[in-house]
Amino acid sequence: MPLLQILRPTLPILIGASIMLTLSMGLRQSLGIFMQPLTHGIGISVSDFTLAIEALDGVPGPLNIVSTHRLNYDEKRATSTTESVEAANPGWTVAGDPTTTPNILAWQRRTLSPTRHVWFGPDNNGQTDGEKADLPDEQSLVSPTMHVGTTPLSISFQHRFSFEAGNWDGGVVEISTNGGATWADVGAVPSAYNGSTNVLTSAPIGAGRPAFVGRSATWPNFVPATLNLGTAYANQNVKLRFRVGADDSTGAPGWDIDDISVIGITDTPFTSLVAEAGVCSPHHGGGHGHDDDDDDDHDGHHHE
Repeated sequence: MPLLQILRPTLPILIGASIMLTLSMGLRQSLGIFMQPLTHGIGISVSDFTLAIEALDGVPGPLNIVSTHRLNYDEKRATSTTESVEAANPGWTVAGDPTTTPNILAWQRRTLSPTRHVWFGPDNNGQTDGEKADLPDEQSLVSPTMHVGTTPLSISFQHRFSFEAGNWDGGVVEISTNGGATWADVGAVPSAYNGSTNVLTSAPIGAGRPAFVGRSATWPNFVPATLNLGTAYANQNVKLRFRVGADDSTGAPGWDIDDISVIGITDTPFTSLVAEAGVCSPHHGGGHGHDDDDDDDHDGHHHE
């Protein structure tokens, strides 16, 4: 079986430009992992890496593959009041009924493109699959604890949703002031929702309840939503919860949420991406970048 060989470029590549590698088919060896020095730009950047794969046995080619990456950044925890979902370890918690692939899924971070990620809340179908009986299902995404100040509390986000037709399933936004022991709806008054669940649904969020139901008007485009909560939660610690409830049958694409911004809190509970400040050098025997400043605050990834 032929092995891929990598012909190593010899010049440093400026971030922001493309990198062209030539891979050739050989019968004896593979050069394995290849490391190429990069000349760093200033600040966070995005680059395309182009791989040209070419067979030497007369097959037409080459096959060009473009891989896009965000570069020169670290993830810093507890530094933002906006959840961009771009950090690989955002610090939120998922909860809900037991999951089983492929029918019953949990909330998860979904990749829409190499530089855009969202929270995905599944509208599960609840069907028998040999492991779980036909049952209603709920799945939740829970924020870190936030401290509300004395100014009005406001929550805004970008989202799109497509729940089961007929309003049998839906999504709601809730708040807790006791660490998640109990929850109260925050989307109904003044209403940010577009309807109510079916009065006959068995969805755990409740029958006839105001909720995001059906399909958002501009699906699959994202639309903004804002919840203005005033000063009712002043000087309290709170958690937010995005909750999907589904009945025991048909599912749908679900709920995508991005750029959750919270105004009126005194802390910065969310992880953000910041420009890498240190100088990078490769580890011996590996391809990962290294922070020469070894700052303990650098909790995230450094990309070369």
